[in-house]
Amino acid sequence: MVNTDLTKINELISRAKVLLWVAFILAGLSLTLSIITYFLPYKTASRTLSASLVLFLSAFISWLLIGRGLIDAYHDLLFTSFKVDLADLGVLGNIDFQTLKTIRQFLLGPTPERFLGIFVKYFRIYAPFFYILVFNGFLNTIFYILTKVLEVNVPLQSFANALIVAIPVTVSIILGLSWWRGETTSSDPLCIIQLQDYLRNYLKGERMWLFEYFIYILLSLALSFFLMPITLTPKTEVLRIFLASLTLGTTFGLLAGAIHYLISGAAASDIAYLNCSYIKLLKSRLAERREQHPSAQGQGAR
Repeated sequence: MVNTDLTKINELISRAKVLLWVAFILAGLSLTLSIITYFLPYKTASRTLSASLVLFLSAFISWLLIGRGLIDAYHDLLFTSFKVDLADLGVLGNIDFQTLKTIRQFLLGPTPERFLGIFVKYFRIYAPFFYILVFNGFLNTIFYILTKVLEVNVPLQSFANALIVAIPVTVSIILGLSWWRGETTSSDPLCIIQLQDYLRNYLKGERMWLFEYFIYILLSLALSFFLMPITLTPKTEVLRIFLASLTLGTTFGLLAGAIHYLISGAAASDIAYLNCSYIKLLKSRLAERREQHPSAQGQGAR
């Protein structure tokens, strides 16, 4: 069963890497076409506009498939080590966090490190860049349709107002869930002792990262008021439309990346909590084995 799970996870790692390249390439092509559209005759522009929207949807589908697959495999990996009975390990003695890591390496080999590496990169590193690309391309396309095709004015205050509301709401949600994750992990005194390095380093780094990340979002929002025109019209210069798309798309992309960070943070909390539970389980089973085989324990001591 364990080997079957690890084979599935290894296959998903290879598939996810390919789909990541596909998603970024499609998003980049969609953005490029949305920019080129502004400089083409109307008949040709309609074709590139359609192609840009198709690429945009294809990029999102690829991105969705990666996320669904990673979350599915993540939960398989999380419980794989629990499928191995303690008797198969031949482990006696005190179990601490370092011993647990050794046991997990024995059980799973290099798979967890490879998988968790791409899992974290997808949700924390790649997500903001991907959403910045697709939002920039999508807003370019929308602004082209509104100003050049429908020839209507686009008041950008509504976009700015949406951001002003979205930023504090997102911050509140993340801080609330971040507090809940830390509270859940550290609610058991035994977990605090066993996972003190994790709690000290990871949780501190998490809050530091969140602080810096939202400074970037606020900076992007502040720049948007200086770089964006108040209203886009059919006569607005192309460069100003691009600047409006860039500032708004970057801010929306960072906000979307923050939501992905929630998933990554919750996953890390699951690992810490289940590690603590696993240590307790091993200690309980070891105690049972000592009671059943007291002579073996005495020989081991000598």
